[in-house]
Amino acid sequence: MPSTLGPLFALKASAPKEWNVAHGEDECVLLVENHRAISVNLLDVQFRERLETEETWVFIAQILREDAETLFAFATVAERTLFLELRNLDSVGPKLAQLIIAGLGRRGLMSLLQGVDPKSMPKVTGLGPKTLEKLAAGLKGKRDTFLLLLSSGVEGALSHGPHHAQAHAHASKLSPLVFTSLEKLGLRPFEVERLFDELLTLNPEAAKADPGTQLKLLLQQHGRSRSRIVSESP
Repeated sequence: MPSTLGPLFALKASAPKEWNVAHGEDECVLLVENHRAISVNLLDVQFRERLETEETWVFIAQILREDAETLFAFATVAERTLFLELRNLDSVGPKLAQLIIAGLGRRGLMSLLQGVDPKSMPKVTGLGPKTLEKLAAGLKGKRDTFLLLLSSGVEGALSHGPHHAQAHAHASKLSPLVFTSLEKLGLRPFEVERLFDELLTLNPEAAKADPGTQLKLLLQQHGRSRSRIVSESP
């Protein structure tokens, strides 16, 4: 059954160990403000352990199907952006995309992108040789995009630094309608997220705007970004 992308958002949460004893490896119950609990898919073991001991930012992508919705949780914006790009590859659904990130990490993905034989990769349950071969072909088909996402500088640029935390403190949500509209105009998912973050840094109230206003503001921000790039070119 095909899935569609819902809202992208972030919230501060913890994951008390006693709340998660009976849950599977991929399911995690998060405790958020006002003692509310939400269930998310979270495969990052280290991040889960961190959430057991402290409250921190969690970056979430909502995936919608006809009969269900699933929240996929990540430790950084960079991981969530990588998840969005991976799920656009042929034969890669959201659960597989999250497994790829948790199982291979950025180094493993970069190795596949650079032509390492999938059969020589460390074994990860759920990622067999045929799956890795298809993944490698998909990565190479969007080589420039994944080189940018997996390069060493992107994690810092997209991680949850002070400006990002400040923006998401306003419970920021980008309308999926706006996200889809910008994708149809040719922007990649990571470009849309970066543009939204830039806008929220300048205008946090944009998080509360209706979809039409958000789209207008983002197009204006896109124009400013392009003008800046042109002016800085040699």
